[in-house]
Amino acid sequence: MDNINATILKTTIKAIPILTEENFSSWRSRITALFKLGGLKDNMLNGEPALEEDDNTILRAIILSKLSTKTQNNVVTSENKDNAQLLWKEILKHFLSWEPSNRARVYNQFSHISFDISNIEKFVTE
Repeated sequence: MDNINATILKTTIKAIPILTEENFSSWRSRITALFKLGGLKDNMLNGEPALEEDDNTILRAIILSKLSTKTQNNVVTSENKDNAQLLWKEILKHFLSWEPSNRARVYNQFSHISFDISNIEKFVTE
């Protein structure tokens, strides 16, 4: 990321909103553009190869600065706090479970569960 023009980098970072529960799609598009600008998109999206230490430090600082306090509490752990790739993976895991398409899938699965009043134990355990 050292090769990026400082003005372009600053403008790109400034355009990334603070991640909240409501703006994940927009936030993901903008942060992914930053990854691409730094030539690290594949590393971040695939989780490999590992980032160089300087790139990891820069991306981790940017990502953390663009998380709301509530989001930080939900996604930052002792395992991922020092690794931008693991932090990214946890953010995706957390927010993709809240995407409308995933909610619809879960609702559809739930709505197809049949209830048999004569076998409540089976209903609860399956």
